[in-house]
Amino acid sequence: DSPFDFNKIILTDGAKVETEKEVDITADDLLIEKSSKLGLSKDQNINIPVISLDSGLVTLSGEETLNTDTLTLIGSSVIDVLVEKILTLSIPNIDVGVGSSIVANGKGYVDGPGAQISPEDYAGASYGGAGARNTLSPLYGRETEPVDFGSGGQNNFRGGGAIRIVTDTLTNNGTISAHGDSTSSGGSVYVTTESLSGDGVFSANGGGSFFGSIVYGPGGGGRVAIHYGESSFTGQTLANGANSNGGGNSQIGTVKLIDISI
Repeated sequence: DSPFDFNKIILTDGAKVETEKEVDITADDLLIEKSSKLGLSKDQNINIPVISLDSGLVTLSGEETLNTDTLTLIGSSVIDVLVEKILTLSIPNIDVGVGSSIVANGKGYVDGPGAQISPEDYAGASYGGAGARNTLSPLYGRETEPVDFGSGGQNNFRGGGAIRIVTDTLTNNGTISAHGDSTSSGGSVYVTTESLSGDGVFSANGGGSFFGSIVYGPGGGGRVAIHYGESSFTGQTLANGANSNGGGNSQIGTVKLIDISI
């Protein structure tokens, strides 16, 4: 029965652990390494001050509470989330190393407000930017505080998901992304941090064309907003659309870099 109290939890050598909902876990630190995987469930309280991933995977339910001080990803580590759930990390210190990622790619709507309205248009989906050939669906969401999912395109492809990060110190030398699947729009990346550094990538790009018997257009870009107190970040911040041979061109979304110290 919950709660469970530990000194140190180590998942190693390809271990796979799925927690049960409403189970509280307390430990001094958690290490997930060597291709091990941890899946969290809804209504959990995870009380672990230090969480480290070394080529490990954590899948968030989007409905848990992480009471953590430091999150570190190295190697080829990944944090992702279930579909149509916001990937939320409110952790004072986050460090994403080279080759590691926090991702909500393809975790958005399978339809959504920016999906094509007329099937005869073979259009890409819109969100921050318009999908190719999509003249009917609206752009939606907020440029400076984006939390919406991207919209889905053809063949049940999904839009990009949504990432919300609140931290004192964020170092991103890897990738933080919410890309759309093929023909789908990018999602949302919304970050608030006192100190930003690294040379990685923040991105919410639209998906490319789908080539079947008919070429369906690429999706529009999503929305990225980075609120920072101080920054030495030298990487890329993107919300690109895509170009297609025969499918048309989709529009870029929005990118906002906001200095909150002013």
